[in-house]
Amino acid sequence: MNDGGESADSSEASATPTAAPVPVKLTGATIGTPGSYNNEGNTIAKVFDGNLGTYFDAPGPDGNWAGLDLGSEQRITLVTYCPRPGWASRMVGGIFQGSNTANFSSGVVTLFTIGSAPPEGALTEQAISDPGSYRYVRYLSPDGSYGNVAELEFYTVEETTDTTPPALPSGLVAAAGNGSVALDWADNTEADFASYSIYRSTTGGSGHALIAAGLTSSNYHDDTVINGTTYFYVVTATDALSNESAFSLEVSSTPSSLLTLSLVNPGFEQPAAGKITDGFDGVTDVPGWNDYGAMADSGIEATSFTPHSGAYAAYLMAGDGGAYQMTGYTIQDGDVMTVGYWARIDWADSPCNITAGLFWDAPNSGANVIGSHTSPNLSGTWTYFEYSVTATAASVGHELGIEFMNSQTDWAALDDVTLTVTQGEPDTTPPTAPTGLVATAGDSSVDLDWADNGETDLASYLVYRSTTSGSGYELLVSDLVASAYTDNTTDNGTSYFYVVTASDDSSNESGTSDEASATPLSPAESWRFTHFGTTENSGQAADDFDADKDGISNLLERAFGGDPNESDPEILPKLDPEMPLLSILYRVNLDATDFAFDVQENTDLQGAWDAASGSGGIVETIGNIRIMRFTRPVAGEAALFLRVRVSGP
Repeated sequence: MNDGGESADSSEASATPTAAPVPVKLTGATIGTPGSYNNEGNTIAKVFDGNLGTYFDAPGPDGNWAGLDLGSEQRITLVTYCPRPGWASRMVGGIFQGSNTANFSSGVVTLFTIGSAPPEGALTEQAISDPGSYRYVRYLSPDGSYGNVAELEFYTVEETTDTTPPALPSGLVAAAGNGSVALDWADNTEADFASYSIYRSTTGGSGHALIAAGLTSSNYHDDTVINGTTYFYVVTATDALSNESAFSLEVSSTPSSLLTLSLVNPGFEQPAAGKITDGFDGVTDVPGWNDYGAMADSGIEATSFTPHSGAYAAYLMAGDGGAYQMTGYTIQDGDVMTVGYWARIDWADSPCNITAGLFWDAPNSGANVIGSHTSPNLSGTWTYFEYSVTATAASVGHELGIEFMNSQTDWAALDDVTLTVTQGEPDTTPPTAPTGLVATAGDSSVDLDWADNGETDLASYLVYRSTTSGSGYELLVSDLVASAYTDNTTDNGTSYFYVVTASDDSSNESGTSDEASATPLSPAESWRFTHFGTTENSGQAADDFDADKDGISNLLERAFGGDPNESDPEILPKLDPEMPLLSILYRVNLDATDFAFDVQENTDLQGAWDAASGSGGIVETIGNIRIMRFTRPVAGEAALFLRVRVSGP
């Protein structure tokens, strides 16, 4: 508005206010370093008691932590913390961490590191921007601080509710089969898309009932239909918050055991006028048809010749090869294939006929013939012939082809070819569930093995995995032809649960096998667990600890294949008295794949050790222990010392 008056209204704008995210304090089971200094009761329970005057005071100065098992993965958006009264400086360098491994042995993410002493008697807030979600969270105190902290809190946010459904799926098409309907549609692209649902009716426009849900791919095979019945389908999309879209456009399909194959150019029409005498794929190509054998005078008749229909017909000279076409159809067990065609004498009066043949993969090959039929001698009138043949066992699973030739004299004319398939009853019997599944843990891997299925129509195996026993299985890999698989997508310290199914040539999938589980561990973790019942590099299981007091650390016990709980000094490297030269014998634990072994030499035990000159080799292998010998040629040295260096992670 100005001195001249008020302007017209602006264009309209709108906005929908959204609520700010609400912080939600997380609770869970207390986890962390057990005990307290001098057993005074200042345990990790004090960290989560809501009292800023109490505090955690660990038994020792280093490696202490306090945290929560939240019960499920949560995104951490805020932490608050308060120091022990009088000892705020002990929190400088403390780290907040998240993990989905209970003992924080793998997958640990740093959320925040305290850079300065926090104020006493109050909670200091720190926003967390990490996008990950974690079941286990903790505060890891700096060494020398005795874990001192008065109070900790972990928060997430309550997200505003999304009520917007995905767009309705588009591009839905239905293809009828024998006792089945195949559906396909375009992918939804929403970031929060979760799954598709299929609805079906036998009445167009109404009565749609849910037949499948939770689909993550944009296709579906409906095997619960009856041939001759028309079915109407719609598809919906659902997002991560269960908002479901409207129905897609409806499509219909009528499954049938009778399939009419779409041959290319069944009437032998040609792209250019005039007679073709050099075959069907010569200088002037006849779409859809190809030659086999030599062609002297076969091809397409001139326009002056009267075809059965259309503008042209084919003619075949006796003694020439023939014309064939691949159909793209994969032959199934029980298929009955019927060839129909029109034929007549071309222009000569001598007897002639047409031989129609069906084959798989390669024409004019006796081994690949399914069946053939030779017509009676032809007349000058167009006559219809039909021939049916059942698929042979050898042809099942291969591509169907059709061929024609003249096995008499003179010329025969051919036109308007048809090819139909009456399919056998669909196979709906799945293979038996695989048996004998065994899971063997490795370093960041799990090896699976199971017994071979014996079905003749077995196509592949599928492996499913979960981190929860008995439920939550997700497809890990499909199309396996061998009854073994190595899962290299695992984290050490996490337990995985596996089941396997079998699928046949008709896509029937078996039930699941018995479950097998394994917990992958690093070589060091596996060794510690075997001998000490823990995977932690601490206490009696620490690399530098000598549990059996034989002067050999746990690290060397593992490297040389010893038992850390029994004195066994004989595992150490030693001179080989049976060799005339300076030779050393040493053991290699083949399970310690993370170690490297090399022999070094020194002349006075004072200076640096160098790589030893000489040669080594295997003496023998006993179980998982390999005995190695290294020989150092002696050339008048006053003194010479050898040692075995073990290096690793």
